[in-house]
Amino acid sequence: MRWIWVLGMLVALPVLNLSAGETDQLEADKKALSALHEMIGTWKGGGRPAKGDTWGEEYAWAWAFKDGRAVLSLTAAQAKYFTAATIAPGDGPNKFRLTGTKAGGGEAVYTGEINKFKDLELTTDQAGEEEPARITISLIAKGKRMTVLYERKQGERFAKLSEVGATKEGSNFGKDVNGPECVITGGLGTIAVQYQGKTYYVCCGGCKQAFDDNPAKELAAYEKRKAEAKK
Repeated sequence: MRWIWVLGMLVALPVLNLSAGETDQLEADKKALSALHEMIGTWKGGGRPAKGDTWGEEYAWAWAFKDGRAVLSLTAAQAKYFTAATIAPGDGPNKFRLTGTKAGGGEAVYTGEINKFKDLELTTDQAGEEEPARITISLIAKGKRMTVLYERKQGERFAKLSEVGATKEGSNFGKDVNGPECVITGGLGTIAVQYQGKTYYVCCGGCKQAFDDNPAKELAAYEKRKAEAKK
């Protein structure tokens, strides 16, 4: 009778767990999203618009698992554009899909990939005039610093709406980072850019585009920040 009971438990056990197909899908999701794992954590920082006043940001990324799928989940205690969001694997290798709850209400869906600068670049064709049509998320300083560039569509090009710079909570950012400073965000500069015969550095593809679009403006803002830091 004992063997009959054990056999019955073994037969019933798979019913209590994910099916083989669901398990395979969950593992595939986790593998695809592992490229974004450094985003996980609580982040605090501030936003700098193309025009207007700055603001504070506080948000957290975490893994979430439901119905045999895995996503990265965003919750925002303080943010300008989204109060919540998820990132899921997209249609194909290195493809991602962000679904966000807009701060003003409604939902927005972005799709994209990790670009040649190793930034997550996502776009939508459903954005309003003053809503981000492209979002570029960059991780720098060994995952201790995150910048998020928000851009609106302007004709056939993208124009900067704002950029958020945040530090991961508990990372002790800046204590063990050496090297040139990004003239856009103040993070670790890894990409050389040129202006009027001089070399400067930026930390990511989003910062490089911002610099290329208006180097004089960005350098003036950089010099102002440096001067204020000395006071």
